[in-house]
Amino acid sequence: MVSHNPGNPPTDGEIVLPPDQYDAKSIPGAIVRAVAIEKNVPVTDLSPLYEQVDPDAIAELLDHANTKQSTVRIEFVFEGYRVIAADDGCLRLHEV
Repeated sequence: MVSHNPGNPPTDGEIVLPPDQYDAKSIPGAIVRAVAIEKNVPVTDLSPLYEQVDPDAIAELLDHANTKQSTVRIEFVFEGYRVIAADDGCLRLHEV
């Protein structure tokens, strides 16, 4: 379930998916499911995530940042939502 208020209050229109609400090994899947929930459509109605960004690269960059205790922020648009994945583990969505 997508949370609208985990810990830090979201900014206007921000949807936040905290790391305890998805499998860290499947960040791309969590992104697709969160967008589908917000759009109220089945995931099969969405275009493939790989048409916008390399799903494996997202997971690899975030994993590398955590391993090296570095800061990283990945931002892209998918299905009308700006998706932000950062080293804090939260996935954020903003409708565009």
